[in-house]
Amino acid sequence: MGIYKILGKLTTQIDSVSDIQTTQIDDIIVEGRSWPQPVAAAEEDTGIAFGGGRGLFAGGNYTSNAIEYVTIASPGNSTNFGDHYSWPGNGDRKASGHGGCSNGTRGLFGGGETSSGQICAIDYVTIATTGNASDFGDLTYPKKLVGACSNGTRGVFAGGFFGGNAIDHVTIATTGNASDFGDLLWSSYVSGVCSDGTKGLFTKNWSTNQISYVTIATTSDATDFGDLIYYAGNMSACSDGTKAVWAGGAYGSNIIQYLTVATQTTTSDFGDLTQTRWNLAACSDGTKGLFAGSDNTIDYVTIATTANATTFGSLTVHSSFAQGSSCSGD
Repeated sequence: MGIYKILGKLTTQIDSVSDIQTTQIDDIIVEGRSWPQPVAAAEEDTGIAFGGGRGLFAGGNYTSNAIEYVTIASPGNSTNFGDHYSWPGNGDRKASGHGGCSNGTRGLFGGGETSSGQICAIDYVTIATTGNASDFGDLTYPKKLVGACSNGTRGVFAGGFFGGNAIDHVTIATTGNASDFGDLLWSSYVSGVCSDGTKGLFTKNWSTNQISYVTIATTSDATDFGDLIYYAGNMSACSDGTKAVWAGGAYGSNIIQYLTVATQTTTSDFGDLTQTRWNLAACSDGTKGLFAGSDNTIDYVTIATTANATTFGSLTVHSSFAQGSSCSGD
């Protein structure tokens, strides 16, 4: 007879697989031969399609076109990754207020504002390989303070000053210009954008605690999702694929709040950042959530467990990191 992978325990000799009536096997005897325990099942993949183990932090404060990175599983200071793409005739992209997203391999940064004004440019990097970014394409029009997220295939960029209520989308694996996705519930720049791999969640930067969402795979207008218990401008958000976590806010907040993305609801208290902060950027590896900004501090939480944040390390390229963007991948 053939050799089969069998889970369960059997203490009597068997002649065929049909003789097996139980569900747990330590040892089996087939045709007079003793076989060892079966091969263990493969461990469940806990990765997220829209991120990975390396976290990138880019731009901020009109003073740097640098991108830096950390290994999210290992607390420590960041390392230089490379620079944003420099468009011919436009100089370096020292931009603030762009949005970042990823398909787990490629990281995109779209929109923002330079010293010359708002831009529609999108550039990208291969996250596993340090180096300068390359040109990807353009958003539908220039805008800063953009929020971005991904389902691992499609990246969406929403809101922004002079961006109205528009949501743009791209296929991350394919360079090219963005297309119209739909509209937000309000016309504003956004803060605190994240995804669970299916839904993309957006919060308005000021004047409302409303959370709206889209199903990223399907172009459409946003729909009401729930409410934040605390709202302010310039928050950041990330997700482990189950929980979404928001942190900080203008003009200095240490509040962290969360919800389970599968359930449309109001956020609950998660804990506190190590200090009051705003203008943050956030990313996750599916376990830890990192929050960097206001100064060069990086905090982290374990997203599955409510608790106060712990110091992760420091940004080493940006002495002051505000309104930059972040994504993660492998």
